[in-house]
Amino acid sequence: MTYFEIKTKRQVIGFLIVAIMVFVIDRVYSIFSHGVGSLAMSTMVVSVLILGVAGYRLMGLTLHKRFTKNSVNRFIQLYNSGIATLVIGQFLKGILDIAGTGSPYIKYYFIASGILFLLSFVTLSAKIEA
Repeated sequence: MTYFEIKTKRQVIGFLIVAIMVFVIDRVYSIFSHGVGSLAMSTMVVSVLILGVAGYRLMGLTLHKRFTKNSVNRFIQLYNSGIATLVIGQFLKGILDIAGTGSPYIKYYFIASGILFLLSFVTLSAKIEA
């Protein structure tokens, strides 16, 4: 079993726990929102499940190259930061939607998460063990 496969299995378990926490936060927030909902907040758990759980599971099954430990660790840090930035952006957008207002700065969370995802894959593909 490669280092990358071991790390991805740990990440899958971690993101399952995060998905449960995000789901609970969404449900508790919806109780106190007086019946007003937000699509952005409701889809936070979907983002965690698709990008975190399914993403790492798919990468663990399909990526068979041997990567250096440094590149794997850097990839995981950047990829997890991208997921965290996306979920925080969705959470803040949900809060603002429920409050009935908006902000021009929320889009920068989504842009930053896209950049972090791109950088994570560039970092992973840049350093392959011989």
